[in-house]
Amino acid sequence: VMLVQNEENLGEAKTCNRAIENASGELLKILHADDKLCEGIIHRQVDQAKKSKNNTVIFGDLKFVKNGEFHHRDQFRERKEEETWAYYILKNNPHPSSPLHRKELLEKSEGFDPEIPMPDYDFHLRLCLNGVRFKYVPGDVSVIRIHDGPDRVQNQDHFAEDPEGELSRIKD
Repeated sequence: VMLVQNEENLGEAKTCNRAIENASGELLKILHADDKLCEGIIHRQVDQAKKSKNNTVIFGDLKFVKNGEFHHRDQFRERKEEETWAYYILKNNPHPSSPLHRKELLEKSEGFDPEIPMPDYDFHLRLCLNGVRFKYVPGDVSVIRIHDGPDRVQNQDHFAEDPEGELSRIKD
């Protein structure tokens, strides 16, 4: 386990890229400073990664808390056969602390783009378009603290109008 801390807030994308650059192992788990991993999750995800193809990212569900109280759960699902990988990952985009990544796949994707407000969507989409597959394994992976403030990306409604309509145009 390696802790990568910044002296100042660099933002999600630059911090994640710094973690990728500093990682030395085959598998990589990105965890934000105020997120908490659920008990035993590293062992479960590593076991799943060992059973999966080398182009596979393992991810699971997330529990969100606000002011110390349970707020909601992001419960994902497996990809339906008729869905493209791009459509699936955009509909089920996991928070960066959910997946267990293979470092070589992260490096091939060129990391997170700091110019994009929600860099995980872009990043996961580029992984899919580069042949990476996401394997959903049911169960909570981490507990995420919801932050207040209108400037927080998670508090902005980027897809308010019609996300289904926008996503249906995407093809692998």
